[in-house]
Amino acid sequence: MLRIVLLLCLGCGGSEDPHSAGTCDQGWVQNGFETCELACEDSGIALGASGASCQAVTSDNSPVTCSKTFEFEGITGCCSVDSIDDSVVHFAECQ
Repeated sequence: MLRIVLLLCLGCGGSEDPHSAGTCDQGWVQNGFETCELACEDSGIALGASGASCQAVTSDNSPVTCSKTFEFEGITGCCSVDSIDDSVVHFAECQ
């Protein structure tokens, strides 16, 4: 059933997956990060986050406490460094 829903969303030109691997901007790269999920590619958005704090989860199911949040494609969350590979920046979605 999930596959059908995903295919329908893709066929409708739905929004981009905030967790797909993307390219880190220069601000992230200068600080040693190599891979950024799509929602976190722009370090300025992450650094300028001003939304309410929340409990969140990354794409690899790691729990994160977001102290400040921003919205990407209608999803609220924050950027978080991977707990295993500290060169990866994940988008953690508020629960």
